[in-house]
Amino acid sequence: LYQQVAPLGDRRYYTSNTYGTEFYAYVSALKAENKGRPWRAEILPDTCVNDPFLYGTNGLSLFASPFPKASIAYFSDLGYPTNGVNSMQYKESTIVMDSLLSINHLLVRGNRVFDDRSRTLVSTGEETKHYVNRDALPFGFFACLNAGYLDGEVRPEDHFDVQNQLLAALGGEPDVLVKEAFVPWGQEGCYVEPSLDPYSFRVVREQGNSEWAFLVYDVPEDGIYYVSWEDVSVGITYSNGFIRDDQFFQLGGSKRGIGDVGFLEAGTKLHFRVNMSTDKAVDGVFRASVGRLDQAAWKKSREKLAAHPLRLDLFRSNAFSGTITAPEKGYLFLPTTGNPGWTFKVDGVVTEAETIGDCFIILPLSAGKHTVSAHFVPAGFAAGALMTATGLVIAGVLYWLKQYRKKRTREKAV
Repeated sequence: LYQQVAPLGDRRYYTSNTYGTEFYAYVSALKAENKGRPWRAEILPDTCVNDPFLYGTNGLSLFASPFPKASIAYFSDLGYPTNGVNSMQYKESTIVMDSLLSINHLLVRGNRVFDDRSRTLVSTGEETKHYVNRDALPFGFFACLNAGYLDGEVRPEDHFDVQNQLLAALGGEPDVLVKEAFVPWGQEGCYVEPSLDPYSFRVVREQGNSEWAFLVYDVPEDGIYYVSWEDVSVGITYSNGFIRDDQFFQLGGSKRGIGDVGFLEAGTKLHFRVNMSTDKAVDGVFRASVGRLDQAAWKKSREKLAAHPLRLDLFRSNAFSGTITAPEKGYLFLPTTGNPGWTFKVDGVVTEAETIGDCFIILPLSAGKHTVSAHFVPAGFAAGALMTATGLVIAGVLYWLKQYRKKRTREKAV
């Protein structure tokens, strides 16, 4: 029953296969190469909802009961599928978010069809490929004061706009992801019409009808493109599409997300379609749009954000330290989520961190050079350790009393 509600994948194929073996080999090499340094990798297509734990990739995807719920909503708005409580999943992404979150490696199975010109292919296995993201930003960099005001702004409705808003608030250029509109395909599929705005579509379909809702986009210029979608009320069960009429791609069963369709030439037709359950009639709305990467604006943004990095002298899973020179009053942006277990010090003074969207950590900085250190201890760890120690002492005393009574009983018997 749980598998039907929150599918975890077919565990028979998790690792007992050629691509699993190759993924483990990549990860082993990355761990050795980056010992004492931060690194992150993600896997496409995903094997389960927790691939970073399965393969040890330090990636974004997470499904953990104790993970704070507060940050999940922001991940959802950025375009990552979530369960609304304690899980977010990397099902595809943009080079913008990969770079902001320091995801510098992408491990893919060989059947991924896209022309990926955002990353560099560095290794090819029997069934897998290893790409490096040369644009990945450092683990920690200077962000301007606008980052602190982001929570007070209205969050846009579409994923590309939310990502643009975040990038601009950190200090990048506006509208790096240029949002453009699909139109209903009309030549096949069920009835689809434009709805409230150019990025919203109404679907009407009778009960028992299995036709998909088709959209199409005519690519106006060469570039790197993405697809964004979000269910409003149609009940999306699956999404996929075609590049031209021959290159098929899967986007999966998520109700929202971003799909990377790679480099497309001008004149290409990009088809996107969603499916709904046949159990009942459909009369609802979903949102979908195309995002084109403005490569000049992204290059300028990336250079600005990389200009003032946190230069690490220590990095472990639960602690790090380094120095950063802030060109003005602003923040240190850290590509990790807020948690009460973190303790931060700036120039040796304990400093309260803030968050963006109850999610990413930003640490206030004045202009100038600073030393920064951080240490993570799970909330309640001290109390838990004390209770454990107390329990061990009590168990020891009870054991001693039991042995003492046995000894006294034997002595009396003699």
